[in-house]
Amino acid sequence: MNDHDKTHEQLISELNELRKLVSSENKAKALEIEHITNFITTVNSTIDIDQVVERLMTVLNDVFTFNQISIYLYNSQSQMLEVSHWYGDGVTKTLTDNFINCPISIDWDEVFFVKAFLNNSPKYIAPITPELVARYSERDQIFYKWNPHKSILILPLEVQGKAIGVINFVHTQASFELNDTEIHHIQCYVNQVAATINHAHLIQKMKLTLEKTQRKEQEIAHINDIIQTANTTLDFNKVFQAILDGLKGIFEFDGIAVQLADEEEGLLKVFKISGDLISKSDFRRIKDTPIHLNDKKCVSARVYSTGEWAYFPKVTDSSPFYDIDREIHNVLPFSAYLGLPLVFQGNVIGVITFIRMESHYQLSDADFEKIKRYVASISVTMANARNLDQLKYTNKIFSSLLEASALMHKEPEISDVIQYTLKSLSSLFPLCGFGLVFQGERPNSVEFAAFQGFEEDEKQRLFEHVSLRSDWSSEEDLSQWMTQNSVLDTLNGSGCDSDVHWFLFPMSEAQSPMTGSLTVKGPFLNQQSKDTISLFLKQASNVIANKRLTMELEKQANTDGLTNTYNRLYFDSALERVQRMSKELPFNYFSLFVIDLNGLKHINDDFGHVSGDNFIKSAADVLLSVCRKSDFVCRYGGDEFIVVAPNTNYELAGNLLDRIREAEREAHVVCRDFNGREETVPISMSIGVASSEDTAPKNVLEVADARMYEDKNAFYQKRREG
Repeated sequence: MNDHDKTHEQLISELNELRKLVSSENKAKALEIEHITNFITTVNSTIDIDQVVERLMTVLNDVFTFNQISIYLYNSQSQMLEVSHWYGDGVTKTLTDNFINCPISIDWDEVFFVKAFLNNSPKYIAPITPELVARYSERDQIFYKWNPHKSILILPLEVQGKAIGVINFVHTQASFELNDTEIHHIQCYVNQVAATINHAHLIQKMKLTLEKTQRKEQEIAHINDIIQTANTTLDFNKVFQAILDGLKGIFEFDGIAVQLADEEEGLLKVFKISGDLISKSDFRRIKDTPIHLNDKKCVSARVYSTGEWAYFPKVTDSSPFYDIDREIHNVLPFSAYLGLPLVFQGNVIGVITFIRMESHYQLSDADFEKIKRYVASISVTMANARNLDQLKYTNKIFSSLLEASALMHKEPEISDVIQYTLKSLSSLFPLCGFGLVFQGERPNSVEFAAFQGFEEDEKQRLFEHVSLRSDWSSEEDLSQWMTQNSVLDTLNGSGCDSDVHWFLFPMSEAQSPMTGSLTVKGPFLNQQSKDTISLFLKQASNVIANKRLTMELEKQANTDGLTNTYNRLYFDSALERVQRMSKELPFNYFSLFVIDLNGLKHINDDFGHVSGDNFIKSAADVLLSVCRKSDFVCRYGGDEFIVVAPNTNYELAGNLLDRIREAEREAHVVCRDFNGREETVPISMSIGVASSEDTAPKNVLEVADARMYEDKNAFYQKRREG
């Protein structure tokens, strides 16, 4: 029946029914609004999260059945969702501890909680079956194992358009069924409590911060008392007593020992031991036990070199104690150990150790922080004692600098200056290795280099990865850079100690394009050590700058007047330098080009020696035009030239040979005979090339010369056949 067929009475009846339905829905809507308004009034009248959640559970139980609510709030510093509260049936301390000790990283985007938080949208799962759980992510399966349930609704907690966490409704016994309208209805209630939960959480954090501040003020007052005691005396007995008074409320210990670093001898020396159970004979035996600063197997040496504390609450046979530690343990059979670095003005100057002879330690993170603050309060006193020892060390440095300054100026070559610099540094820092590299004018070329205390494979890997870098502008600890660029992995693969620190000190000279770098490997260098090394480098740089000026004058004095190339005498010097460099760095190859001109006798006989000289000069111009700045083009004699190419393996030598041949094909000289007849004569060269890559450095010249004669014979053989 359509509307046309209906009677007037039927239409009126249907209209009345529709009006009743609309009126009923309006009343329900108004009741819901009133309900939400009352709920908002209730939650806004308190900042107690327990009351808010209790009211929320009461209201929402009219919508659906659940028996647990948990709240996760986002920690922006740790970027974790952390449990704030957990309510309901079956909620035990074990359950909450499991989740509290496992904050959820927002990087775990496969986890349901994280999905709801990041997407700012509900996550509803029901019914939950074993088959469904089997498809969960690994972490969600762990969470389900801790708290098995039949259904879950995860809703974002949103404040001013930004998610601050999630709230989770769970039923552990039965599955609840919800449609989209009901979920939206629940979300409306959750949105009303989000701000209150956030405010309550912030107020709770403020209370905790205030309590922590009050405790800190009390601790500071106590530390000030210790500082006053420590700064008014160098009597270590009084200092130790001040430490005992400060730490007795935190933990108990039976002995305290102070070790200070002696960098001159490379040892960590026992400065003081105190304790009721430690005898004078025990002290003497421990004091006579040498501990090297770079002994990575010794606990106290590791504390010194890393600047990190070592804590063994219960010493057992499996504790990482080795020879030196076992020797000390035989003297003092301690059952618990705590070692902390003594730091003064950012530098580690020693180690302070606390031991227990029979009982064990049970220290929290807060305890550690307090202990470290108390120990820091006496570091000034320790530093004063250390400064007394440093006076002798400083005198040695200045004596070495004066001696080095005098002797460096006497050294004839830059390589000798570099070697003496490394020798001086090694005497001051016997535990370190040094590598000094000076770059040439051509990128990735080396003019001078020397190493002490480096293995051959270390030289090569460090040379390849670090020494030729030109972007260092200040002294840097290379360890982090080398780790990021896998250089340490390469070095470690050859047996290098992964705990070794690497430093690079750039060197530069005024008015010179050549730069250098000193690489240091060894124990961590404090600022005083860095300053000492910088002083030696500055002194060496000044001497090298003067030597380079002398070398420039030597070049000018040894320049051939006809060809503007270097002469035979300078060639001998250049060859000696590259051979010496090859001995220091066998992997840094050099190449030689022996070149003899073809047809000079014909030109001299037919056109005269003036034309012959022009022929020689034109050939020299060809070589000078294509050779690199770092190459040495030398006139060996008559019409014979030798090119010394440092930092050049056989492949690079082949590239240079190609450039020479290409320029040779374009080169010629116009000659005029005695009758005025002109003839264009092409430049022709016989060339022999050899490299230290495949030839012993001392034999490179001989091999290149033999190959030149082979090339010359081939040239004339071809001419005769042609």
